Amino acid sequence: MIKNTVFFLLLLISVSFYSQTDLFSKYQYLIVVDKFDFLNDSDKYQTSSLTKFLFKKKGFKVFLSNEKLPAALNGNRCLALFVSVVDESSMLSIKNAIEIKDCFGNTVYKSKTGKSRLKEYQKGYQEAIRNAFDTMDDFEYQYNSTQLAQVSNDTISNQTSLKSADKKVIFPVVSAISELKEQDVKQVKLGLIAVDVLYAQAIENGFQ
Repeated sequence: MIKNTVFFLLLLISVSFYSQTDLFSKYQYLIVVDKFDFLNDSDKYQTSSLTKFLFKKKGFKVFLSNEKLPAALNGNRCLALFVSVVDESSMLSIKNAIEIKDCFGNTVYKSKTGKSRLKEYQKGYQEAIRNAFDTMDDFEYQYNSTQLAQVSNDTISNQTSLKSADKKVIFPVVSAISELKEQDVKQVKLGLIAVDVLYAQAIENGFQ
């Protein structure tokens, strides 16, 4: 019974590990945010540069978001994943986690929190980021170019859906009553919407 349980757990871990690796192998590029939300300057304390350096060790082609990007990325940002650092600091220590999102803003990976008790901000933030990076044992990467087509197809599919949802609805035009004189009917055009506006005319017994 115990052997079966251990085997089942190992199997689950293996499947999870394979899925994680398979997910990231689609992407050749990483774009690291040049200014993290908790800092007020670009690459302050060299936090973005450090994050870029660490991910280069994983085998990605990494760029800061304010750097010149390859032509392929300018044409399709969904070929890349986007990296930022999240601040979870307390009064006593600096705490950072590394967060990775796709081009639609979906979080695909988040590291465990890295901590530092160093008082100097530059050293403290850098130590916390390094410690967060060190928790990413399950983040394995080896670029697989055969999956590039799948990323492109997913992008086209999502963009088509967004364009379809963005189309304006055309409402039917209310037909004019043939008996009314032409000057009694005005066409009011609002974008794609055309509406017949009728005006009341005074007659003997009231209005028509």
